[in-house]
Amino acid sequence: MKEGEAMFRRAIELDPGFARAHGALAYVLLQETVVSEREGRAALLEEALRESRSAVSLDNQDCMNLCVLGRVHAFHHDYDEGIALLEEAVRLNPSFAQAHFALGCTKIWSGRAREGIVDVERALQLSPRDPHLSSFYATRAFAHICLEEYAEAADYGRRATRVPNAKAWPYL
Repeated sequence: MKEGEAMFRRAIELDPGFARAHGALAYVLLQETVVSEREGRAALLEEALRESRSAVSLDNQDCMNLCVLGRVHAFHHDYDEGIALLEEAVRLNPSFAQAHFALGCTKIWSGRAREGIVDVERALQLSPRDPHLSSFYATRAFAHICLEEYAEAADYGRRATRVPNAKAWPYL
């Protein structure tokens, strides 16, 4: 991640108006938030918010930039704004699996698990070999836990752990 972060920072240095570089940097920072030590997360999340806002202000028609800003709002527990941005990303590019996944996650986190499953399922349909497939399945498992559908949760949890590049959290 650090190498990607450095490359996106360099791209912004060379062209401050390059919206996608701001959005990509925000995405990397958001991912670092997930894996970093607790005490560093708030600063990373705030920088991700600034960068994603910059990206959208430079190009509000780029579905990736809207998706990242929506994710950052979700991480701030600002679910209504996150969902609105993610729905716009999906509207702009209905084939963007990551936006469907992010929308599903945000709905699940905000207490709308049944709706979120539909979005996660759409992401799975659009990108059945996605590098984040383990997370798709694990998120669906979490939604079923929220709905007290434990057999389905176990099924999707197992699917999440069987993906070759499974992350650690599906095992939990």
